[in-house]
Amino acid sequence: MIVWKLQRLRTVDEERISETKSLMLQSIEAETKVMNIIQRCYDDMKKAAQLISPLNDSASVVEHYRSGYAHPQPFTFEDFGSPSAIITSEGTSSVETMKRPTKNGSMVRINRKPSMGLFRGNNHSRK
Repeated sequence: MIVWKLQRLRTVDEERISETKSLMLQSIEAETKVMNIIQRCYDDMKKAAQLISPLNDSASVVEHYRSGYAHPQPFTFEDFGSPSAIITSEGTSSVETMKRPTKNGSMVRINRKPSMGLFRGNNHSRK
């Protein structure tokens, strides 16, 4: 009877070891299949990373999110020189752009308008 029970324990232990072996092989096979899928994902990720082009990608982002009108061209600066060189010591201008022509061809000085009278209030009349 003891021999039979020992034999039965040995058989149960061999079945347990056999099942453990089978489960381990199935686990390894499943993980190998998953690793192949993961490896393909890594390969695709690597290919996608190699296709990154900073110049093209930034241009694409700008094109996608661009709104409004294009920036205007820079304003060209025309240097008219020093204002003190245009106006003489008497306060008159020697530059022809500050004068207007008359019918006979001579030039007449353009007078300034008393614009500051607008800001003085109601007590002062405009000239």
